[in-house]
Amino acid sequence: MSGWFPSRPEDVDASLRSWFPERQPRPVTSQTGWWALLTLDAKLSVEYVSTAELDILRGMGVVASVSLTREVALQKLGMLAVARTLSVSGAATLGKLQSFDLETVLELASAVTVGRVANLDIARSEALEAAVALEKVLPLAIAQTATAERAVDLKRVGTLEVTRLFQTYREVELVKTGGVAVAMPVALANTVELLRRRNILLASGFVVGMSVAMGFQPLTPVTQSFTTAGAYTYTFPRNAIFFDRIMLGGGGGGKGMAFVDAWGSGGNGGSYESDTVQRGVDFAWSVTSFTGTVGQGGQGGAGSFSNGAPGATGQATTSLVSGGTTLTAAGGAGGTTANPANVAGKSPGDRTQGGLTVTGGAQVASGNGNVPGGGGAGAVASTTPGGTGARGVAAYRAYQ
Repeated sequence: MSGWFPSRPEDVDASLRSWFPERQPRPVTSQTGWWALLTLDAKLSVEYVSTAELDILRGMGVVASVSLTREVALQKLGMLAVARTLSVSGAATLGKLQSFDLETVLELASAVTVGRVANLDIARSEALEAAVALEKVLPLAIAQTATAERAVDLKRVGTLEVTRLFQTYREVELVKTGGVAVAMPVALANTVELLRRRNILLASGFVVGMSVAMGFQPLTPVTQSFTTAGAYTYTFPRNAIFFDRIMLGGGGGGKGMAFVDAWGSGGNGGSYESDTVQRGVDFAWSVTSFTGTVGQGGQGGAGSFSNGAPGATGQATTSLVSGGTTLTAAGGAGGTTANPANVAGKSPGDRTQGGLTVTGGAQVASGNGNVPGGGGAGAVASTTPGGTGARGVAAYRAYQ
């Protein structure tokens, strides 16, 4: 410094760089950008704009569309509302949605996977060209029409309610369904398989285009014969519908012979009774068994010095079913006279009913009768008894 001053100047801090206060940095802001298609005098322009600019351009009426060209992933949304039309040309993944509301039309050209959806509401129509898989869905409400061109798989569904019309052109499989309520008609063009069903309620009509299998599993015909004299119980297969029954009574016993006597006559074979009965027609569906008795053969007449006793009549064979017809096949008559020309124990012959056949015991010249149902021969030696008749048989054939 130079010159004269009235007082000594203060020392100046050499570290100061300027006379301005310290500058504060401006906060940096960012906005989401959109690719917008603009129309100006019949010309198209694709511009990347901010949200605010997009709102202004929309107010001017020049925004034709806002597009995402690759893939859309919507996850953990509380509400997705589409007022007009939602078009998906590739694939869309919707996960963990609380509510999904389409006001007009949903068109899907390829496939949609919807997982863990609490509520799916389609107010107008749903057109699916390929396949839809709905898993772990609590309620599914379709107000008008659901059309599936190929296949629909519904698994672990609590309630399925269709209030108007439900059409399938290929195949529908319902597995582990608690209740199916159909308010109008059900039209099936091919096949329906219902497994583990609890209740099916049809309020109006049920129309089948080809065939519906809602009965028992197929059954190969099963035959059962009871060959021990006495009571029996026949518990038939639960999926059987028709039953052929053949009952044959026990054979009669042959006549005994005295010391001075002619040969005794043989016993007759047992009698047959047979028929075919149907569950739900001849007896109730709730019945699960037949009961009855297999007839014992008649005892041969005793031989003695003074007299030859007559043979006993065979016992009847029976078949009883609750609420249905009882079959009773009488036993054969025993030999009662001395007749050298009629000593043989008679055969009952054979019997066929539907697909069931019983072959009776053959005739015998002496001794006991042949099973089933053959008569015993008459005695041919002095003081000897006649032959005992053979027991009868109860035979069944269960089939569809």
